[in-house]
Amino acid sequence: MKKKYFVLAALFLFNPIISIFDILPDFIGYYFLLKAVTPVSYIFDNASDLHGALKKMMTVGIAKFFSIVLLFVTDATMALVLSFTFAILEIIYGFSMTIKLFDVTSYIRMRYDDSVSTRYAEKMKRFSLFFLVAKLALAALPDITALSSGNSSLKVDLSEFRPVLFIICAFIALIIGIIWFIRFVGFFKNAFTDALNERVEREYNEQKTLRPGIFSARDFMFMIKLLTVGIIFSFDISLDSINYFMDGIFSLICIIAFRSIINKGYVTGGKNEKSLITLCAVHIAVNLANFIYS
Repeated sequence: MKKKYFVLAALFLFNPIISIFDILPDFIGYYFLLKAVTPVSYIFDNASDLHGALKKMMTVGIAKFFSIVLLFVTDATMALVLSFTFAILEIIYGFSMTIKLFDVTSYIRMRYDDSVSTRYAEKMKRFSLFFLVAKLALAALPDITALSSGNSSLKVDLSEFRPVLFIICAFIALIIGIIWFIRFVGFFKNAFTDALNERVEREYNEQKTLRPGIFSARDFMFMIKLLTVGIIFSFDISLDSINYFMDGIFSLICIIAFRSIINKGYVTGGKNEKSLITLCAVHIAVNLANFIYS
């Protein structure tokens, strides 16, 4: 469990969200957490459950990221629906994921060191849960003002204060996020020492030698799932003659999928594979240029 992945994950998770717009998308942060826990998910059952919980959060985050296009073709009421829908989903799945993350961390540390205390881990877990709820609630709160738009029973249209509320809520979320970032990074830097990581890596390599079929099967299933998701973007969903499901996203997913099996040594990465990746990159560039021009 490399510490750099936890630092990178925190960089993408600490920043505030405005409605459903996230400057540094959370799903990238969950991806780095996924990278961090993948080795131990082959060793411990509870880490495998955490791996599944992170994939759910990443899926919700990706859906949230691409739903931003709906804001350009709908009104503020749709923003309210989307922000509250994703806030509820992320709180439900995020609670489970956060609890499992710190429980797995405590389990791994205690497995290799009986003298380790879980008291600070419990405090960090509670603060992370608070940060998750506060961040999502502050992101969705200003959208409530959309309910007053066009309501004749109210003398004041509260939707006029929506931009100001976004600034206030984002500032509060940023302060909480900075505190969380410092504590989160500090906790995992102390939790996973070099000695502990060496023992985990040694056990991971032993399991990989003893059960190579399980490792390769999971890696190829991950690639197949990625490509299955990518196929969705090959369909054309047009609004005002603009296709918002860009075909280039499928090519991007293809590059990620094939690079993953090349990096792990299942494919040599010869001329055919490099030609395929190059063609995918060209398709992405052409599709993006076409989308901007449209």
